[in-house]
Amino acid sequence: MSNGEDSTLWRILEAARDGLRNNITFEVMGDDYATEYIPDEAIQIRKYSPGRDYEAVFKNEEKPGILISPALKMPQDPFAGENTRDNIKYPVLFQIIDRDLGDREQNLRTYLKWQEQVWKYFASQQLSGEQGECLAFISYFEMMDVVDKRLWVRHDLFVAGVRIDFMSQETRGIT
Repeated sequence: MSNGEDSTLWRILEAARDGLRNNITFEVMGDDYATEYIPDEAIQIRKYSPGRDYEAVFKNEEKPGILISPALKMPQDPFAGENTRDNIKYPVLFQIIDRDLGDREQNLRTYLKWQEQVWKYFASQQLSGEQGECLAFISYFEMMDVVDKRLWVRHDLFVAGVRIDFMSQETRGIT
């Protein structure tokens, strides 16, 4: 990486955001009354995964929306790679947020579809950057909470997540 080049993780975050904005329409399903579809400008990169701190994070976010952030931990396998290159894992958290009226059934169809659209878009796919360079050669997903019960009960807020681990093969050392 040269001094003028963005970090690999930042480029992955941007490519993920742009991929969702340009390739997926997040619409309301069936007779659900979810707020509306997710507009492109509501798919945003954030510094940290919001977790459960509603007052500090979710309160001022556009809803419905998707927040994209680095995952809290980035575990690495020291044996992944080869003599001159390492396989580096970049876990990224995608959190779908929306206002919810506390109904136990309504909107679940829509929210599950939105969550599925996120992981299916990235699962086992190569992620390319602006100039077509391969940022990550494969990705794996892990479903997070389908509903964060605390936020749903306290604030009538639906929050669900998908963690995608993007794997990048990188030359050792700083170039």
